Order: sequence, then C-alpha cells, then structure tokens
Amino acid sequence: MTYSAGLFTVPVSGRYECATNIMFPGAAGQTQIGAQIYVNGSLAAFAYANGGSVANWSAYIMRHIRLNAGDQVSFYAFHNSTSALATSADIHSTWGQVGWIGS
Repeated sequence: MTYSAGLFTVPVSGRYECATNIMFPGAAGQTQIGAQIYVNGSLAAFAYANGGSVANWSAYIMRHIRLNAGDQVSFYAFHNSTSALATSADIHSTWGQVGWIGS
C-alpha cells in the first residue's frame, strides 16, 4: 500500500481481505461517523455508527472482496450527517490493510 496516497494496487487477481478502523476523538456533536472501502473509485463497503458523547468513537469494517490485478483499493473516514470527508485533524488514529486470501 502506498500509505501517503492511501491506495493499494492489486498485484494478483484473487480474493482479498480489506479492513480499516477509524477512531475519532470526542465524537460529541457528530451525528454520524464511518469508514468506507472503495475499489477503483466506487464504494465497495461501508460501516457507519451514530456519534455519542464518549471520549473516543470508532468505526471498523472488514470485507472479503474479489479483486483483479491492477484494481485500486482506498479507505476513507467520514463524519457528521453530511458524510463530509474527515480531515487529519478530525481523526485520532486510523489504519487500513489489504491481504490476499486466495484465488
């Protein structure tokens, strides 16, 4: 994965496990937070949660997705009811991973 760009280019066609976790600090006032997985610029999977008044709030998603060589996988964090893309200042921590699990 090219971490700075947030993109993973699939080297070999097959089934992949794609997962990401996003943690937001102090989600009070945020009505919706979430994590999304995109393949080639199209939404492939998402997980949303309602924000609360807890110290930290997180969204986690993991999916097995059949991908072709050359496909690009990216991860996004969203917040608030408008589903605005979260900025780095909004996010406490995040990680994303793509792992090959078979053909």
